Amino acid sequence: MEAEQVSAKELFTFYRGSTLQMHRAGAHDEYKSFAVPKETEMKWVQEMIDQYSRELSIRDAAVLDSLESIARDFKEVCILNNVVSFASRHIKTVIFL
Repeated sequence: MEAEQVSAKELFTFYRGSTLQMHRAGAHDEYKSFAVPKETEMKWVQEMIDQYSRELSIRDAAVLDSLESIARDFKEVCILNNVVSFASRHIKTVIFL
């Protein structure tokens, strides 16, 4: 991956793809200067969703916050499916204890 794309991806993932948050932080113009195609952004969104979904934990609400933040900007049904699946597994564990 070339240096510009690495920088663009770092910005994109730091702000969880939120251009509003980038704008508020003064990073939007820098991000836009990389001219990242929508297809690449959606690939990065999916990578973030997969990563955070794997990291879901009953002891770490920050991961759930990250997924919620992504869900606000990207209406991906798989986020809800992953969270419900995670919660369901843990509810079943508690019930059977």
